[in-house]
Amino acid sequence: MATLKLLILLLFPAAVTASLSGHSSAAEDTAKNPHAFIVQVAKETMPFHNVLYSAAIGLGTDPTASIDFVIDLGGGFPWFVCSTARYNSSSYREIGYSSPKCRLVKNPSMTSSCYPIGTCPDPSCGVDVNNPYSNRNYHGSVLSQDVMSFVSTPDGRTLGPRLESPQLVFACADDEVFEYPFPASSLGMIGLSKNGLSLPNQLTSAFRLPRKFALCLPSKPKASARGDLFIGGGPYFYPPYQGDASRLFVAAPLFGNPYYSTLPLINAAPSNDYYIGVKSIAIDGKTIPFEKSLLSIGKDGNGGTQLSSIAPCTSMHPAIFKPFFKAFMAKATGKNMVPAPSDGMYPPMACFDRRSVRRGITGPDVPVIDLLVQGGGIWRIYGSNSMVDYDENRTCLAFVDAGKEARAGIVIGSLALEDTLVEFDLDSSKFSVTSSLLMHNTSCSRFRTA
Repeated sequence: MATLKLLILLLFPAAVTASLSGHSSAAEDTAKNPHAFIVQVAKETMPFHNVLYSAAIGLGTDPTASIDFVIDLGGGFPWFVCSTARYNSSSYREIGYSSPKCRLVKNPSMTSSCYPIGTCPDPSCGVDVNNPYSNRNYHGSVLSQDVMSFVSTPDGRTLGPRLESPQLVFACADDEVFEYPFPASSLGMIGLSKNGLSLPNQLTSAFRLPRKFALCLPSKPKASARGDLFIGGGPYFYPPYQGDASRLFVAAPLFGNPYYSTLPLINAAPSNDYYIGVKSIAIDGKTIPFEKSLLSIGKDGNGGTQLSSIAPCTSMHPAIFKPFFKAFMAKATGKNMVPAPSDGMYPPMACFDRRSVRRGITGPDVPVIDLLVQGGGIWRIYGSNSMVDYDENRTCLAFVDAGKEARAGIVIGSLALEDTLVEFDLDSSKFSVTSSLLMHNTSCSRFRTA
């Protein structure tokens, strides 16, 4: 808690001063203390059946640029390619190496590069940014700050006025960082992790909101629908479902991992990724036998159940996947699902002839996967979240073998999160999930209006 107070004081001294003064009008209070923010989320389908989820954020002033960021649940802080012609903000500020804000990042360095050229002193605060798709860290990015604008919500249902934030911290990266598979429209990444410089932490601190955010990833492409990123908490309304969708939540504890999962242990540092407490797995109500210690994070950082918005498929440690796959195929046979060839697929997936798989309100009628979470609830995964239509002839299981180098026991991929409302309560270290909203005649795929 002391670290959080220090972060707020360093990042938003003006907000602290205003809070202490106690003098403001009702209109100012509304602008300074919105109920929450809603950022609309678009699904981007990429080559080789990759999917990304992006959000447009207003950045800077005179002019304000709309920048598309790819969402990363495990990202430490926002970053983007600032050299784009779309971004030429008069309120941009580079953060110097001697600034206290530079100490908020891991292993800062001195660099003479900055954007826009000529607007910052030398040396500036150099940071590494991570491309999670290539698992590469890139050196020489510049820690920077600028105002951002976000659409507020008065009630969790409708869109309110767009509000400008105080200066928020991000990194300006070089063009080389943003390589394949990013779509041409996106220029950076939003980090949503528990890191102090993640977007949820910065924005909730700036506006004195609860340290919560919720994500509802759309299953439909950006041309036809949007999902939601709520920052600041609920309620969450998804008509025609009546009432607050948080009533559907099943809760599990959030855990941290003492090591980065993509780095060798000699360079170990606390991970930014979210892990949840899972006790067991069942298929159509039958519990799968495997070594349950794989669901706990060990002292070496191995094991546990990680959440990812980057990996589309859910991957499992081989010792979990083997009995899982055997049980799933046995149940699939009982449903008369006809296996189909999957030659040449990466990652290898179990596929079925689409004509042999019936469809229902929750997509393909396939064996139901249950995750029994710590706390006693069940996260139920239906066909819409466990299967992917590979082509017009095949539908495939989006649960795969992670291979012998797997660190986590399970990595729950983004396809399992679509049309499912998930909430991260950072103060209580609690994760909440609804299971598929399709079961309640609604979804994350919609367009919200004012």
